This record gives sequence, structure tokens and C-alpha cells, in this order.
Amino acid sequence: MDLDATTPARLRSLVQELLADCEELSTADAVQITDELASNALRHAAAPRTCTIILSDGPRLRIEVADASPIDPRFRSPDATGGLGLVLVAQMSSAWGVIHHGDRKIVWAELTAEQRGNGPPSLCTELHSTPRIN
Repeated sequence: MDLDATTPARLRSLVQELLADCEELSTADAVQITDELASNALRHAAAPRTCTIILSDGPRLRIEVADASPIDPRFRSPDATGGLGLVLVAQMSSAWGVIHHGDRKIVWAELTAEQRGNGPPSLCTELHSTPRIN
């Protein structure tokens, strides 16, 4: 999904629709994580910016936000302008991290029914499944 051509409200709605029949995962956490990753890309990175969401067996939800910046997201001290986004992502997700592709990156986070909030980024294996929002 092109983040520059959709509204944050529509993106949140799509996540809610995708998880409507999935009781094992927290829809609220998934919406918050998606919103944080998308907002960070829109605020701090260059276009094009896209979001891909994959729901696979387990269940496992993977949220990927790609942008045209090679700069890693970073934790910072919260203040009036923000700073809680990555803290929330780390606390709510079972894993998260960054994949670099030249001068682009993908910031990803996963939610599983078994585990939440492992903190710092971790390595991952690619998931190949459906349904997928792209």
C-alpha cells in the first residue's frame, strides 16, 4: 500500500478488517504498531513509502514499512514532539528490526500469539503467505 496515497485512518481500518476473525492476536496492538511504523516513515523518511501486512499461520502478523532512506530508526528520549513510537513497537511486538536494500530500508515488526515485547531488534526469516495487504 502506498503510504503517500492513503490516509492513516484507512490504513488502521485495513488492519482491523484483516484481523477481524483472528482472536489470537491483539488488533489494538497491530493497529498501534502499523500506525507507529507508518507515521515514522511519513515523518522522517523520503518517498516512496509503502506498507505491506502479511497474516500467516500461527497466527503471525508481519508489518513492513519501506521507505527511501538508508538511515535506521532510533530510540530517543520522549518529549512534546514524540519519541515513544519505537518504544511502543518494541513493547508490543514479538520481534522487530530493519532490512537494508541499498539506499532504501524496510522497518518490520511481528506479532505472534505466543510472545510479546522482546525489546531491541532481532533477526528474522522471510514469511511467504497470505492474506496480504500491499
